[in-house]
Amino acid sequence: MSCTRTTLFRLSSKIFAATSDIQCSTGQVNSPGSVRFLKISPARVLDLPGRIILKDRDAKPLVEALNKIPGLELLSHKSRVETELVKTSEVIFVDGHPVAFKRDGQLVPVLTNTIALEKMPRVTVDMGAVPHVTGGADVMAPGVRGVQGSFRDKELVVVVDEKHGKSLAVGMSLYDSERFSAVKKGKVIANLHYVGDLIWEIVKPLAQR
Repeated sequence: MSCTRTTLFRLSSKIFAATSDIQCSTGQVNSPGSVRFLKISPARVLDLPGRIILKDRDAKPLVEALNKIPGLELLSHKSRVETELVKTSEVIFVDGHPVAFKRDGQLVPVLTNTIALEKMPRVTVDMGAVPHVTGGADVMAPGVRGVQGSFRDKELVVVVDEKHGKSLAVGMSLYDSERFSAVKKGKVIANLHYVGDLIWEIVKPLAQR
């Protein structure tokens, strides 16, 4: 019996010592006896992202709109459709895969949706423009090195770098393809979604699964 009590005492002492050494970024509360208790901040819980599973009546028109995007024609309205709010954008997941986001009523393919991106017109920029584009800046005419495909003004295009051909951003062209190459100064593409933005941080890990 005394052996059992000794063992329990030693175990309790170890737990006490380990608990007193725990550091928590959310804060600590110290009691008069120097015992430290962890304090969990409710703000951390409220900041956690969450998805909403759409009901069929809401999912069907959204999938029909997605079907109009080249490369997404085969999406089924029977699929599980979820959305996640990221600031002013609504990221759309179909059967767990991020396919696009909706902002101000416009649907834009996410950068990890390579099937859709391959169907879109491309604008190549020089390497000097890369850090600016991936920092959220709009594309300026002097940085453009080439255009592939035809498009209208206000149509979505993919911005790629000239060295590796990697997709850097999805933007809205301010000119049609005929006038685009003739523009020598000023902004030519409004940057809507780029590598490193909040939407990218959410969809990129899912693409690596």
